Amino acid sequence: MFPGAALLKAFSLVFPLLAVSSLAEQMSREGCGETKGCLFKPAGCDPSLDCTIAVVFFVDGPNSLRIQLVAQSILPPVPLQYIAMAFSHDAQMGEDAVTECVLGSSGSFGGGEPEVFLSYNHGKANDRIYLNQTESGIMIKNIEGGLIDGRLTCQFSQQIIPQMSSKGEQIWPLNHKYFIMGATGSAQPDDISIPSFFSNDPFAFTK
Repeated sequence: MFPGAALLKAFSLVFPLLAVSSLAEQMSREGCGETKGCLFKPAGCDPSLDCTIAVVFFVDGPNSLRIQLVAQSILPPVPLQYIAMAFSHDAQMGEDAVTECVLGSSGSFGGGEPEVFLSYNHGKANDRIYLNQTESGIMIKNIEGGLIDGRLTCQFSQQIIPQMSSKGEQIWPLNHKYFIMGATGSAQPDDISIPSFFSNDPFAFTK
């Protein structure tokens, strides 16, 4: 399930390829709306300092979308926290394709690296999509993340046009126009608690 705050944006994105930067490099507003798409809460915040949640994304290679997520740690700390990005056909939460990064209070998931999952919002409920190891490796690559100064960070690359089953049309090709939403909240090993997503305008991605 998916509880929390929400962020939304929608418009056409045809960005030049950007090199993947390391997590050591701070997120910034530079290039937003030009070489990358950005959603920040609250508006005007600095993603490297004081955003409650920040979502940055750009095309980083053929059929590859790089997604960078940052959120303030929940206080008091919870065992697992997620940061998520949702793709929606409208500005309302519900019937959305979701990509979520789950980290523990130590900055890892289950004592290992951050985990990235695909899920789907059925109305106000969120269900995780089961992917085997091969499918997960096809869809999501180059995962990095951790806990830095009380802030959860996560970045990874996701296929724009999935080279695998749509799992009952719950995994969407991203080369269409979508409203983009962001959210953070507490997570369980098998799902997330759903908050409202926050968003702005719609985006369109190209492969």
